[in-house]
Amino acid sequence: MSLRQKTLLIIGLAISTLSVILFFSANAILLGGFRSVENREVESSLSRAVNAITLETGSLAAFAEDWGAWDDNYLFIAGEHTDFLKKNVTASTFLSQQFHLMAFFDVKGNLVYGTLFDPVTKFFTPLPDSIKNQLLTESELFPYASPDRIVRGVVALPGAPLLVASRPIIDSEKKLPPRGIMIVGKFLTAPVLTQMSAANHLSIQVQELPNLTLPPDFSLAAQNLSEINRTWIEPLNGQTIAGYTMITDLNGRPCLILRVDSPRYSYLQGQKTVQYFSFMLIILGLLFGIINLFLLEKTILKRLSSLSHQVAAVGENTSPSQRVQIEGNDELSLLAEDINKMLGSLATTQNELKESETATRVLLEGLPDFLLRLDRHGIILDFKTARDRFLATPPKLLPGNSITDAYPASLAEKISTALEQAFVTKSTQLFEHEMLVNNQTVNQEIRITPITDSEAIAILRDFTERRQLENR
Repeated sequence: MSLRQKTLLIIGLAISTLSVILFFSANAILLGGFRSVENREVESSLSRAVNAITLETGSLAAFAEDWGAWDDNYLFIAGEHTDFLKKNVTASTFLSQQFHLMAFFDVKGNLVYGTLFDPVTKFFTPLPDSIKNQLLTESELFPYASPDRIVRGVVALPGAPLLVASRPIIDSEKKLPPRGIMIVGKFLTAPVLTQMSAANHLSIQVQELPNLTLPPDFSLAAQNLSEINRTWIEPLNGQTIAGYTMITDLNGRPCLILRVDSPRYSYLQGQKTVQYFSFMLIILGLLFGIINLFLLEKTILKRLSSLSHQVAAVGENTSPSQRVQIEGNDELSLLAEDINKMLGSLATTQNELKESETATRVLLEGLPDFLLRLDRHGIILDFKTARDRFLATPPKLLPGNSITDAYPASLAEKISTALEQAFVTKSTQLFEHEMLVNNQTVNQEIRITPITDSEAIAILRDFTERRQLENR
């Protein structure tokens, strides 16, 4: 892998790693922040929904306050105002106040009058015994001992929850004892919830408790809601989130689960923000990588490549007299200077080596001896002929041939033995050999000296004349 490829890979890995870290950090931080905003918005919507119910019961309480301390009502409950119902309990009263139930009880708890009103058909129906009995079980609705007390809240009735308000029936001067209790109520029917939702710009739903047929999301909410955890928030899908809270009855028992649905505008905006951030991160990463690679190419890689080609050219030409050139004043230019110094040293060394080789060659040429350069297996690597006529070059004395090919067997065997011994002892081996050349006896002195672990020099010297003198 080239340095350019490695640089590109390193930059790519660095940018990718940084992008991944920034993406997950942004995803956790930004989306976490948007989730918090979303939860606060849902909690605010839940508060508005609960306030809407509180306002409804407040409206009922205001009506009960007005009618409960009214002399006509005080006379009616005692049977002294026979036209009270005809004049006051009319469809217009129910329609203007937007409630469905009105009941009057005497101090003994007997129902004096009770009716239900249907705002669609505008018909009145007598108060069913089931509802009457349910109301009577709610002792909080009958505060006889507190003439000025107004009770309001929710009563869980079969079919639909009832928002109620009650007040003792007293005279307008509030001097006489209560003669009964007046109760007004409003059922939380689907149309009422729709009206409340539209008025408050919310999507409100309720489910009664206890209920064995709760929808799955309400059932899950019921498991997570408690006196400590008054609200619970859970996304329904990618587009909608729901908030849940419990509504208690007059006795403080959970009787309703209220749900408010909200579009996930904040969260979706957060997702878009993260997507835009990720897109910009990719673009900036690519731009950073391209700019970084361009600067590295211009300041380092291109100059380094030029230096590499110049050094390669010096190697191909085998001419250390050449010099490399790199512009600038940095580490690469210092490296070029060091290379030039090295080339200068090589040129000097090469010249000295050539002079040494020339001197050695002249010296060797001046020697009368025959020289062989052998490997440790007796293969001829090089040779220098002798000027002596008796040491004429054998015809098969060629580089690559073995000494057994070039010399007689007796001489070749001695040379091989001495060669092997020279490598073993790492010292010069000397022996003499006598042979017939052109019917004349020739005496040779052969020295074999190892010069490396795999090569040796064999010097063949003719001392025939000296031997002849010795024999006279």
